[in-house]
Amino acid sequence: MAAPDTATIFEAADRMAMPGLINAHSHGHGALAKGLGDQWTLELLLNAGPWINAGRMLEDKYLSAQLNAAEMVRKGCTAVYDFYAEFPVPSPEGMHAVASAYADVGMRAVIAPMVADRSLSSKRYLDC
Repeated sequence: MAAPDTATIFEAADRMAMPGLINAHSHGHGALAKGLGDQWTLELLLNAGPWINAGRMLEDKYLSAQLNAAEMVRKGCTAVYDFYAEFPVPSPEGMHAVASAYADVGMRAVIAPMVADRSLSSKRYLDC
């Protein structure tokens, strides 16, 4: 089978070709806070983490996802399943900002909004 006329042919002697990696569990919204909770317990991270991401502007959400994408691309990832969190609830604008960041880097991405049975801002949750 001959290569199409438009194909670019690379000399790959002594090289290894492999497909792009897929990150099947990522939280791109946390890239700007990387390292902040390294010494925290899981309980503290789950309780305080949402407040770290609260109040971010659309540009912050875009930049956080873009940073996450750039780090993954440098390591060979070409696709990501991103669990996106926004408080108190995910917004279409926030999800669009995250999706745009991945697209601008050139990564394939599935953006899955994280939801919970209880809102962190509900009085019942805070009284527990």
